Amino acid sequence: MSRSLVPSRVVANFMLTALALFLAMAGCRTSPHQTAEAEAARFAEELKEADRQFAKEVAAASATDRGRVWAAWFSPEGRQLLPGKLVEGRPSITDLMGPAFASGAFMLTWEPDLASASAAGDMGWTSGRYESRGGTDSGAAVQTGRYLTIWERQTDGTWKIALDTGVPDSDE
Repeated sequence: MSRSLVPSRVVANFMLTALALFLAMAGCRTSPHQTAEAEAARFAEELKEADRQFAKEVAAASATDRGRVWAAWFSPEGRQLLPGKLVEGRPSITDLMGPAFASGAFMLTWEPDLASASAAGDMGWTSGRYESRGGTDSGAAVQTGRYLTIWERQTDGTWKIALDTGVPDSDE
């Protein structure tokens, strides 16, 4: 009884190809550390985008509605840190920011340039440059500085502000 055998050259080529594919796939695997870094980087980009959307929505709102739109981006327990003052909760933040925005002479713009997030995607921060403009008796006051916003992911998957603060540029 004679059996037809596959030529050894074909088997050898198949095995070499399978080995090359296996090694290539093994080389593409990422370590848990690399995966965590990639996830944290992805969440940091999400935070930057959330911060940009926050800025767009505040800028697009009517002057009388900007305080409410501003506060809506904070978690219910969110805080705004000011020199010598900690404002806690959305209603208090609305009370703080509403009159300033409603004057029509006050405008606040910002753009994130840094962000970091946990690999779990539950917390993170953004930072960037801000500019505030407000009318005074002596003309329009302009202040520039750097801000820091700490974000927390809500149970619905959205990002909300846990704490926001800014530091004006020095006059030196």
